[in-house]
Amino acid sequence: MEIVAEVWECGLMKYYETDETWSGEIGTYIMNIWFGYKGSADSQSKTWYSYTERDNDMSGSIAILNSML
Repeated sequence: MEIVAEVWECGLMKYYETDETWSGEIGTYIMNIWFGYKGSADSQSKTWYSYTERDNDMSGSIAILNSML
């Protein structure tokens, strides 16, 4: 897995991205019979951070939560 991040000069996170590639096999023997799984992944993601008042306003989420309770 590779992780890359960028930070603003003020020290706050600007974004981070991940790039993950793997493959392999995992399994076990049960009564001398192999039960296994072969798998792999190739995924990338990028997460941006925002610090604006509008983006950090939780009133909408709190209203949804309160309506569920």
